[in-house]
Order: sequence, then C-alpha cells, then structure tokens
Amino acid sequence: LFSVVESYSREFSMAPEDNKDAFKRYFRRLNSLLPREETVAYLSESGVKEFEVSFERVAEKVRLLWKGRPLSAKFHRDDDLKGDKIFVISQDLKLYCHGDKMPRESACFHHSSFLSGADVLFAGQLETDEDGFLTGISNESGHYEPNSRAAAFALEYFQSKGANLSNIFYESVVKGQSGEPRRYNAQAFIESVEK
Repeated sequence: LFSVVESYSREFSMAPEDNKDAFKRYFRRLNSLLPREETVAYLSESGVKEFEVSFERVAEKVRLLWKGRPLSAKFHRDDDLKGDKIFVISQDLKLYCHGDKMPRESACFHHSSFLSGADVLFAGQLETDEDGFLTGISNESGHYEPNSRAAAFALEYFQSKGANLSNIFYESVVKGQSGEPRRYNAQAFIESVEK
C-alpha cells in the first residue's frame, strides 16, 4: 500500500485539479488494495440444527456424527479452504460443526455464524480420522479467540462424551504469533492448565 501511495504521490507535484487523471488512478488503485467488507452469514435457530454434531462411544474413543455420518475432518491452513471443520460449543453444551469443504468464495461462514454472534463456550477447528473418531482440536478462531482455560473446558467436554484425552492432541494458535502452532497431548495440556 505504501509503495502505491509513494508512486502516485510523485504525480501530484502539481495541484490535483491540474492532474485529474493521475488523481483518479491513485484513488482507484488505493481502493483496490483496501480490505473488502465481508457479509457474515448468521443461522436461524432452525438453521443451526443442521450443523449439530452427535456422539457415538466406541470403546475409549468418541465418533463424531454429522448429518448421520462419521465426520471426516482435517485442519486446513491455506486460503483455499476457509471454515472447513470449524466448530463451536454453545452455552447449552451443544456442538455445532461445519462439516463440508467451503471454497474461498464462500468464506462468509465463520464461528460466529452458528449462533448469530452469541457467546460460545469454545470455538476452534477439529480433526478426526476417516472413521469420524476425534484426534484433536485447536483454538483457531479469529472472532472468539479462546484462551487456555476455555480449551481445557472443551477437552473435558469431549472427555465427557467418551474421548480418551491421552489419544487426542490440542493445538494452540496464538493470534499475531508467527510460526507453527504449538501442539500438546490433550491430557497433559489439561493438567498444565489446572496447576
């Protein structure tokens, strides 16, 4: 953005009325670099039910079912797939997840979309194996930015549904911090938060 301002500012050595074309080009280019407003989709009470996840206990694992089938989810960190496998835990302890891949053009579905911007207990991404068994969660949410205590709660929530935390990971994403997110064993993470 600075380089655009700098290059066009050279064209304004005379008054703007003497150089109207350069002035118009400058503002057109500047406008093209500014972030676009994005309309965020909000679900109705009946619409959010489509995204509710149910649980099936199998031995010391928990299978997540979305729309009646095992949820297969992997983390995505690229800009081509936004919102893939994002989830929230609502105040009434229901889990909502977007279980479909969402192309970049559909990036208006966010964590806040599930409950129309209302408070949640946790928001992030989840990961399962191909059979829908939970393998890990992250706190990656730009809107809610859950802290360590909220993450510990979310892990205990999954444990209450039948997940064995010693077989699950928790990935901590710190907004504004460069590099790879930090990955923990879920059980060890909870124990470190409780200290």
